[in-house]
Amino acid sequence: MSLGTCVPDLLESGKLRPEKAEALRDFYEQRLREYRRDMGEAAAEVAASDDALKWLSAETLEQGRQKLLAMKAQSSWLTELKQAADENGVLPVAIAIRRMARIDKQTAALRGRYFSTVDKLLADHRRNVFGVMRNKADLDTIGRALFGEKVDDLNARELADAMRDALELARTRFNQAGGHIGKLDGYGLPQAHDPRLVKKAGGYEAWRNFGPVERVRVLDLETGKEAVGLRRETLLREIHETIRTDGANRRTPGAGGKGALANRRADPRVLHFANFDDWMEYQARFGSGDNIYDIFGQHLHAMARDTALMEALGPNPPATLRWLKDIIEQSVDKYGTQAQADVKNRGSGKLQRLFDEVAGSNRVPESRKLALAGSALRSQQVSAKLGSAVLSVLPDFATMLHTARFNRIPVMRTLKDYVKLWNPLDTRDRRLAVRLGLVTDDWIGLTSGAHRYLGEELQGEVARRIADFVIRSQGLARHTRNGQWATGMNFVASFTHEAVHPFDNLPAPMQRQMQQYGIGAREWDAYRTTPPRIERGADWIVPLDMKDQRIGDRFMEMILTETDYAVVVPDIHTRTFMNSWLKPGTWMGEIARSSLLFKGFPMGIISLHGRRMMAQTGVPGKLGYALPMAFFMVGLGALSAQLKTIAAGKDPQPMVDNPKFWGRAVVQSGGLGLFGDLLFNSENSYGGGLLGTLAGPILGQTLPNLIDATAGNTLRASGIGEGEPEYAKDLWNTLEKEVPGRNLWYWRLAWENTLAGQVDRFVDPDIEASYRKMQSRAENEGTQYWWEPGQPLPSRPVDFENATQGELPQ
Repeated sequence: MSLGTCVPDLLESGKLRPEKAEALRDFYEQRLREYRRDMGEAAAEVAASDDALKWLSAETLEQGRQKLLAMKAQSSWLTELKQAADENGVLPVAIAIRRMARIDKQTAALRGRYFSTVDKLLADHRRNVFGVMRNKADLDTIGRALFGEKVDDLNARELADAMRDALELARTRFNQAGGHIGKLDGYGLPQAHDPRLVKKAGGYEAWRNFGPVERVRVLDLETGKEAVGLRRETLLREIHETIRTDGANRRTPGAGGKGALANRRADPRVLHFANFDDWMEYQARFGSGDNIYDIFGQHLHAMARDTALMEALGPNPPATLRWLKDIIEQSVDKYGTQAQADVKNRGSGKLQRLFDEVAGSNRVPESRKLALAGSALRSQQVSAKLGSAVLSVLPDFATMLHTARFNRIPVMRTLKDYVKLWNPLDTRDRRLAVRLGLVTDDWIGLTSGAHRYLGEELQGEVARRIADFVIRSQGLARHTRNGQWATGMNFVASFTHEAVHPFDNLPAPMQRQMQQYGIGAREWDAYRTTPPRIERGADWIVPLDMKDQRIGDRFMEMILTETDYAVVVPDIHTRTFMNSWLKPGTWMGEIARSSLLFKGFPMGIISLHGRRMMAQTGVPGKLGYALPMAFFMVGLGALSAQLKTIAAGKDPQPMVDNPKFWGRAVVQSGGLGLFGDLLFNSENSYGGGLLGTLAGPILGQTLPNLIDATAGNTLRASGIGEGEPEYAKDLWNTLEKEVPGRNLWYWRLAWENTLAGQVDRFVDPDIEASYRKMQSRAENEGTQYWWEPGQPLPSRPVDFENATQGELPQ
């Protein structure tokens, strides 16, 4: 008896739900039509029935596995929450928030694991200071090796093997978390489809008749066989519709979300291009990337994020999040006080915002064009205003060394390794950092070098490259990366050194710090018994080598979190605040993002070190954490302030009896250089006052200046307002401040006193009076110009001794 006649009986007996019976019948009938072409009716029915039963069995088993994983995840959350519940039984939302925030670094730990085997690929092919891919021609050779084509280049074959291993590791870990991506022999590379380009193609036929798609092999994941004939066409139509609608065709209206995360990521592997040329041609026509480096990096990053979400929240993270919020709110309603009930939604909202940040759903713009325009403006501000930002990073050494001291890792060795990582002729230490799992966003190419200050992922290519050049060319991106790498490498070195001791014999502060990340005696013993590897002539016990990958990732989560304390970048809480305030691609969202521009770094200091200070026991503990770091940061802030003064063409300011200078140093120490200018001058570095600084550089300075140079001068020409119209002068002064790279510290003075200075003299007849005002202001600060304004060459060397002028207090 064929399966087609059995389905009604199975449905009537209750053994199949209606939706499952319909899916089974559709699958059976598709197979039957295909088999009829090659065999008789009876044989076709038997073969189709056999395939359908196998599909039903696999589908049932997979659904059961996903339910068990979801129950396991929920049980883990509930157990931890109940253990921390108050005496009335109210589940603490703070514990859930802390655990949700940890997913961010769990993602980073997984990503570091995936990239640790492709350090040579990253070293040889990452983008240069101009944003151009290194050795791009060699990437094509690697791509051909990935597709199984004959390649004579041994290096390319080895790199292709390493990439296959990384892709396979990501697939395996994803499946363990609940996914079901099949393994396909001869699979080359994932595809990065762009729904916008597919839509523009003009419908299914235009996409289907494109050469590489005509030749593509289509794998039927339900049977593991290559689809042919009608089945191939059916699958191609489904794939086209899924890409074109960005998955909307598979969502049920009113159901919310995009379905179980575990059920995604299989479709791209259905398409198996015939060779590398076909893959490249498809990417150029319908893809969101044109080289294997970017697509490979983006794929592994997305796999790490999705896997971390599923490992923490089960195969359907949004469903688990809804359950989590419900049980916490229910416990408040049942057992909580009125005060707790009044704020229950605040905790649920914070959980949702953290989840949206980790999953990236809060960065999907309502209007892509508006979001890109806003991002381009902010990138332009970075390139025009942060050319000397590297002079403000000296306080990073205070946070870096303070974090080393706090975690009991060697302070001076951290500083020594930071210096070694700058060697441009030796990539071995940088590659070692990647092999240890310390890969950074900018080395992979996921973000621009300006990401520390810009914090945006959706950027136009031209704007991104310009901002990237300004940040990279002054050494700022490398400083951030090297500081984090030096810290991370010394964590692993210190763990290796301490591995001879059992957990109970470790220093008490070290034990407490590890326990914050879920590392106790059992996890430490697992680390201690991991065979060491020899790297750079020394033994290293690397967390990535631990037999239990989950425990190894816990060590890496700790290390990567602490590197953010060392060289501060906006943490998950700061990013959540900035990205969840208002949605991108809306007018209010873009205005808000412009207002927050350049403020993420100081907000990160408060979020990270401020919270850690408050977590210390008692007033002595809090002061013991804060004061040493504060004094060190102020001292380095003073040095930053002096460097910025010298870069502006002036001698260092007197420090001995100059409270105004030390006030500037205090503010400079926290990455608040713009606000430091405001405390001690009427304007900031870019011409805006306090309100302008709070409003951000676009709304607070660029836009008002532009309006005044155009509309303001028009009103003055009409007799409205004071003064005479000065169109040329005001328009030039406005536009000159917006030139990308204009204030790069190593050529700022040459620009201002030669190129820009010549235009100043042409548009401003009173320029000499302006120069005299600048010199008078310098005298009020206790300094003078060593490169006088408007002069093509310096008038004398820098007077460094001016910094020590003044009288010491008696």
